[in-house]
Amino acid sequence: MISPQPASIKVFYGFLGITYASAFILSIVGSIIDKWIIYFIFKALFMPCVSLYAHLFWIGQRSRRYKLLQFAFLFAWIGDVILGLPRVHPIILKLGGASFLCQHVFYIWLNISEKTMQSNLFKTPFWGFPTVAYVLLFSLIYWSKASLMNKFLCLLYAVFLASSFYTCFFREIGSKRRYWACVLGFGFFVISDMLIIIEQYITILSPVESSMILLTYYIGQTLICHSHILESNPTSELQLA
Repeated sequence: MISPQPASIKVFYGFLGITYASAFILSIVGSIIDKWIIYFIFKALFMPCVSLYAHLFWIGQRSRRYKLLQFAFLFAWIGDVILGLPRVHPIILKLGGASFLCQHVFYIWLNISEKTMQSNLFKTPFWGFPTVAYVLLFSLIYWSKASLMNKFLCLLYAVFLASSFYTCFFREIGSKRRYWACVLGFGFFVISDMLIIIEQYITILSPVESSMILLTYYIGQTLICHSHILESNPTSELQLA
């Protein structure tokens, strides 16, 4: 029989949930109403909440996989902070993109370094999603108004994004919930980055349309984190046939 959790732990979980919801909602609201300080503060809170969520609900030994995931979240947080700054200079977007590229390096490292890794790529009908994602990203970048150097940097980032998407299929498929959390997480991540390219180099988005960048990014990061939490406890869900 599982002993009940202390009241202090329940309060802390409640505080974490409120902080996560506040960061999720208020940063989007801040971007829509053009209140930079609200947007910046609550956006900077989001990835620490995701990281703490992974820490609290991780089951089993906190091995190298756990550490790689936390490093990925760290670079995502750095990218959030950089991209949350007023973009008074083009270097800000490049630095933010470099930080997220580092995040995807850790996602790739995480996916291909697992002891249980098998060649699962062609065992699922959805392995072609990363290819479609890269073709869409390539098309947007190619037809954008970006300079040749910016196109090269965007394509370089897109290679790492698509690769982290590909390698998530190399992992053990595991439970249905873990599988779909991983696939949808990277799918939302791709949508978010596509919207950034559209906003930066193709056309001006309305505040509501621009807020979809945050919405899809938040959902994507949360689902990716949740997929790894489910994978940390392989007996928690029914396995796929």
